[in-house]
Amino acid sequence: MNDANRRTFLRGAGLLGAGAAVSVVTVGSTGLGAPASAEPSRGPDPESPRFTVVVMPDTQYLFDADRGDPAPLDASLRYVLDHAGDDNVVFLAHLGDLTQNGQPSEFAGASKSFEVLDRRRFPYSVLAGNHDIDSSTDDQRGPTSYLASFGPQRFRNSPSYRGSTKDGYNSYHVFRAGGREWLLLAMDWRPSAGGFAWAKSVLAEHPHTPAILTIHEFVDADETGATALSDFGKQAWDELVADSDQIFLTLNGHFWPPGRTVLRNNAGHDVHAHITNYQDRYYGGSAMIRMYRFDLARDVIDVNTFSPGCWDKRRS
Repeated sequence: MNDANRRTFLRGAGLLGAGAAVSVVTVGSTGLGAPASAEPSRGPDPESPRFTVVVMPDTQYLFDADRGDPAPLDASLRYVLDHAGDDNVVFLAHLGDLTQNGQPSEFAGASKSFEVLDRRRFPYSVLAGNHDIDSSTDDQRGPTSYLASFGPQRFRNSPSYRGSTKDGYNSYHVFRAGGREWLLLAMDWRPSAGGFAWAKSVLAEHPHTPAILTIHEFVDADETGATALSDFGKQAWDELVADSDQIFLTLNGHFWPPGRTVLRNNAGHDVHAHITNYQDRYYGGSAMIRMYRFDLARDVIDVNTFSPGCWDKRRS
């Protein structure tokens, strides 16, 4: 994408160059989210300049053989639906490691929880983390319990789903918000060269659409908060992100603790890279959600994190 085109769509999205700000506020697992509204929620407004993308990382400890508990995930998904109008939530992205061991019984539990989104035809994406599949292989690994539960067939009625690779492990979604379309790539734990080539072809088919990359591993952070590309993240950067000027934000889980950095792509533009993971906090992270609140009128994305389930417990 040439400089003029990127500046045009990022200006329209309120994300132009150094003038844009990403404000991150992460709160503890006790949660400081607003209580559920007593009034019926209204649907999201795709034309409003203010909208929210919800990000949910590693829920693996909630679906760990006979030690799991879907209640926190159910509470978080219920919160998203209940506040879709109030917070103008337009999309939910899961960052992988839905389960701990990738067993059919674990996926049965996770699949049942996500059915609440399917019934409402609420737009969302998932991707395979290393705990969901055989982590020693790439996206040519063949059939798995992950694919049986969260493969392309699951999203046939989704309003945002646009397609997948033939192997089924990489997909993309397009949703409308802020009066324009946005593209989200949901990439496998280990995309093959073919997977990266597919992602580039998707971007080429949507040359004027700003894009978000979700992938299980990309950047890693240390205890001081210093954040950098992981070994595989360097490969993903070289094979996909660096030359894909549409990608302005990357989101990954896998590592601990959370962190963020700003990278510079080959066109000389900023790419915000965030790692989100709370599995080592109270109750396996309690299905904490991170709210990316886009405000195109202010040219910022405000970010906050909380656990709807823990808020409910405090109120009870």
